[in-house]
Amino acid sequence: MNTLPLRIGLLVVLYVCFGVSLFASAAWLPERVATHFDMAGVANGWMSRPTHLMFMSVFGLVFPLFLIGICWSIRFLPAGLVNIPHREYWLADERRSETASYLVRHSVWFACLALGFVIGLHWLIVLSNQQQPPRLPVVWVLGVVGPFLGGVAVWVIGLYRRFRHDSIRGDSTKETPSP
Repeated sequence: MNTLPLRIGLLVVLYVCFGVSLFASAAWLPERVATHFDMAGVANGWMSRPTHLMFMSVFGLVFPLFLIGICWSIRFLPAGLVNIPHREYWLADERRSETASYLVRHSVWFACLALGFVIGLHWLIVLSNQQQPPRLPVVWVLGVVGPFLGGVAVWVIGLYRRFRHDSIRGDSTKETPSP
């Protein structure tokens, strides 16, 4: 079953949520927005509201699509530039197209995760700027970064499980590459 349309649909919904989120939160941000915080949660970097909103818009748009673009480009990159387990096997001419298609499908999930992370970062900044002086509690950061890192771990595990060698997965009917 091709789940790519479902994944792309979810990404589109997240982009709509991202746009609405930026638009809705703009009025809550002060003219001078605290955008960088030290380890104690004290603001030490600032942007104007329009600059922050533009930065978040570009970052939220480009970061997830960049991840998809990298995986899509595997169709054309030399195998030496691709870092997946058993790349000689998976990037052989007879498997390269299937491998690239899988990576694009898998990267759309990662793009959804990345966009959710960007939305979370933006709301951390919005909520931090509601306090005077602006502060970013560590527990809030952990609430956004923790699930993101957990999602990254699940994504990487899925990637490694997919690209184990077929003989390791128990499929002895396929050709076994040399180590």
